Amino acid sequence: MEKLGIFIIVLFFTSCAMMQNILHQDKKNNVLASYKKMEDRDYLMHLSALGDHYLQTPGVKNLKLSKESLNYLTSIYMKLTLENELYYTKKIKPSFYIIESRTPFTFSLPNGKFFFSSELIHKYLKHEDILISVLSAEIFRVQYEIYGRKSVVSVGYIDTERLLSLLRLSEKNQTEIDKWAFYTMKRAGYDAIAYLSWLQIQNRNSMDFILQHGGDTQKISIQEFIFKKFIVEQGISNDDAQRFERRSSVDFYNFKKELTRVGYGSKNERE
Repeated sequence: MEKLGIFIIVLFFTSCAMMQNILHQDKKNNVLASYKKMEDRDYLMHLSALGDHYLQTPGVKNLKLSKESLNYLTSIYMKLTLENELYYTKKIKPSFYIIESRTPFTFSLPNGKFFFSSELIHKYLKHEDILISVLSAEIFRVQYEIYGRKSVVSVGYIDTERLLSLLRLSEKNQTEIDKWAFYTMKRAGYDAIAYLSWLQIQNRNSMDFILQHGGDTQKISIQEFIFKKFIVEQGISNDDAQRFERRSSVDFYNFKKELTRVGYGSKNERE
């Protein structure tokens, strides 16, 4: 009986020690998780600030848009997010920038800043649903803060090539964004097949989009292939995938006309 009592006492203290170790480890894990979250938040804030540095960089010209054009872009953003409000819970006021450039590119920053080059819009966004495809992908990225951690050295200025390199994604993350861009468009009542057309535009003109994809012309081919497999899994046939209704609103055409007025856009100017 005496041995049993000693055993119970030893077991009690051993259990207490084990419990203290578990609690200590949990506390340590929570601290590390909180620290990592703070680090991630600091990185995203720093990345967001690069938008201002970019706009101040010599050679980077932001084309000033009219209130009507800004309202048009904002209305697309609002429709895409409100029709997907169960998934897009962050209340972000978007801002849009059109950068005068003969290189097609697009990117977004964590604070809801969306950038498009004038060449991208003039030459490749010929239909409204292609514009919406581009914006859908960037909205998902902003809402879920999908930005890989990379070394950032702030020197006051940052050019397009450097900024795009910081924002480049892994194949896994890009595939996830492509899928959610499709869902986002579909739930908002847009023709989500247009997203495939957007990928095909980049693939067919891979040398023009070489800066966007970091010189890897095979990357977009793989991206298109994976997305095609995905839409087949959604029950969309090859015939359906070839169908894309190219109908655009008057607001879209007015937006494009304005860019021709405020920046280079005519054939003669580009030549």
